[in-house]
Amino acid sequence: MKHHLGIGTTAVLARLGITPYRVAEDSMTPALRPDDGLLTMRLHRPRRGTIVVLEHPERPGFILVKRIVGLPGETVAIEDGQVLIDNAPLTEPWAQGHSGRNGRWDVSTSSMFVASDARELTRSDSRSFGPLPIAGTRRVIHVVHRGKTSAVPT
Repeated sequence: MKHHLGIGTTAVLARLGITPYRVAEDSMTPALRPDDGLLTMRLHRPRRGTIVVLEHPERPGFILVKRIVGLPGETVAIEDGQVLIDNAPLTEPWAQGHSGRNGRWDVSTSSMFVASDARELTRSDSRSFGPLPIAGTRRVIHVVHRGKTSAVPT
C-alpha cells in the first residue's frame, strides 16, 4: 500500500480521522486493483465482508488490504476449499478461487479472520498467520478505481 496525496489534502483528511492508501497488489481483485485509491477510517465493529487495511503481523510497517471473513467468537474452518463458519458453509460472492488447504481457527473476542478475495494469488492472510487483533484496523470507506469513484465493494 502507498500513500499518494498532497500534504494539504492529507492534513485535512487526518483531522477527520481518514487515512488514504493506494493498492499496490492484486490480492483483492476484482473488487480492488493495483493503483486503486482507498480512504479508510478506524474500524469500530467488524462486519463480515468489510474490506479492511491493517499491518502485517510478521512484517512491521507492511500494510495489507483484506476482507473480514470470521468475526469475534467464531470458529473458521476450511474444508476442501470451502470456508465454514461454526461448521456452516459461508457464501462468499467476493471470493475468487480455491480457499486452500484445510485448517481450523478459533477467533478470540478481540480478533477477526481476514482473507484475500483472490485466494489463489496470495496466502498472506489469516489462512497463514491466523486471526488478527481488531485494534488498529481501518475499514475502507471509499474507493477510487484508477480515477473513477465508486461505492465500497462488498
